[in-house]
Amino acid sequence: MIFFKELFRNKEKKTVLNFITMLLIGVVLIILSNSFLKKNIGEEEDFSEKKNTEILTKQSDYASELEKKLESALSSVEGVGEVKVVLTLENTGEIVVAEDNSVDRSETSEGSSGEKRKTNNLKEENKKILLESNKPLVLQEIKPKIKGIVIIAKGGGSAAVKNSIIKAVQALLNIEANKIEVLKMK
Repeated sequence: MIFFKELFRNKEKKTVLNFITMLLIGVVLIILSNSFLKKNIGEEEDFSEKKNTEILTKQSDYASELEKKLESALSSVEGVGEVKVVLTLENTGEIVVAEDNSVDRSETSEGSSGEKRKTNNLKEENKKILLESNKPLVLQEIKPKIKGIVIIAKGGGSAAVKNSIIKAVQALLNIEANKIEVLKMK
């Protein structure tokens, strides 16, 4: 309190005005920086929601594309006839992005007359995703695993046709026979 009384008694009013001006500028800068930080956090949330929607769309497109290709291929086989394919995916797949990993380590060695003590400390591990045109740099995209397939075919009542369909699907998609079900179309 005494400091403020002496500050305002000072004959040099410019010093007091400069102090108050600097204080006000500091408060304004703090308020502005907080508002910018909140906008960036909101942008990150929007980005993650868009990514989730994009992943689900890609998964759906991947399943639809596989179904169409199988329908086209199987309908060309003798005795199969008209075909409808439904498949389910086990997961969403995986995208491997390029990362820059850095680890801060420190090593301390102490010793005296024959005794040595060595200490390793891992201080901090930093992972940064590498970007290309403001998008993560994708190294590899792993397609979703197929959980099961149901094939409905006009010729699905015949054991020979069922066996042909199962073998063809196994060869095309590299999945086990117990994940493939062939039914007769009505």
